[in-house]
Amino acid sequence: MRPQTLPPGYAIVHFGDEWYPLEATVSHPLGTPIAYGILDDECEYMHFSRPQDAVQACQVHWEQEQARDCQRWERMAAHRESHPDRCVHYHDEIVAITGKEPLISPYSTAKALVGGYWCRFCGYHSLYTAEGQTEEEALAKAAEHAYATRCRCAESVEAPEHTLHAITLHP
Repeated sequence: MRPQTLPPGYAIVHFGDEWYPLEATVSHPLGTPIAYGILDDECEYMHFSRPQDAVQACQVHWEQEQARDCQRWERMAAHRESHPDRCVHYHDEIVAITGKEPLISPYSTAKALVGGYWCRFCGYHSLYTAEGQTEEEALAKAAEHAYATRCRCAESVEAPEHTLHAITLHP
């Protein structure tokens, strides 16, 4: 017989004459441990007379949660209409130029926000927001803006030792 182990984030508790499978987590920001009872198909808390059955219920619940997470990500990726490699490219270009991580706000239209930053050529640049139909489009616009701003600043300061590298925008 194979020994049963609890998946990460699960516990069982003995209360009365029953064993209850629990999903455990830590609250933020206090870091307090919280345990939730696992519900069955009738939305009742599961309970068992043997601890092995409670552990088995935890394992099944964990596997179902893992499958749901995969399906959730697959659905999200299918509806995003973006190319992850391009998003990473635009993200990296923005960070290289501004030193700031762009923030993505994917609501009805995707928004990429680039926080204010100090420019070595002209001083401070304020927050910039780029909108697009997809995350990729918003990041591409933000990268174009960051690059164009950097070029304008470099041109305004006659400094031939500064070399700018063009970024590649994908159609």
